[in-house]
Amino acid sequence: MSIKDGLKYAQQELSSDEKALESVFKMERFYKKHKSKIIALVALVIVVIIYSIASSEMKQYRLEQANTAYMQLQENPNDKEALEALKANNQPLYELFSYRKANVEGDTQTLKALEGASNELVASLSAYADAMLNKTPKDSLVYADFSKLAQATELMKKDEYVKATDILKTIDSKSPASMIALLLEHSMIKKGKK
Repeated sequence: MSIKDGLKYAQQELSSDEKALESVFKMERFYKKHKSKIIALVALVIVVIIYSIASSEMKQYRLEQANTAYMQLQENPNDKEALEALKANNQPLYELFSYRKANVEGDTQTLKALEGASNELVASLSAYADAMLNKTPKDSLVYADFSKLAQATELMKKDEYVKATDILKTIDSKSPASMIALLLEHSMIKKGKK
């Protein structure tokens, strides 16, 4: 290797070292200029990760507590501690359990309270069950057609056959209640009341 080649090689090495050193200085200047922003960003990322992990663990813990409470309520439906644990850890399951228990026991007070439930299905079922226990017609998201049957039956008892027929005609032919509606309509024809 000649001296000229050696000098050229050394010059290239110094140039690349100089460029590396220059980029380190640029990074250092950037870091000093934006130090607080970088630290805040790193801290934010760490907080988000910790929150995500803690949230997931808390959700799992609450789910396990709710499951344990629900299993205890299956064995003893009157267990107040288990009922409170279920309410605290899983509100929709608590509402569903309360609806089922109130419906079986005919507890109109609880059914009335559940009409304002956060779960729309439980609220609708509770309102309908309460109305049926009180023998008053009530529309329901779930039992809409069966509610119409109940309304028509009440109208038939009052000899208001035209109104009853009008209600029965609103039941869709694909509904499970359609066959009962047809039978009620035919029974009004047989009585000659239509």
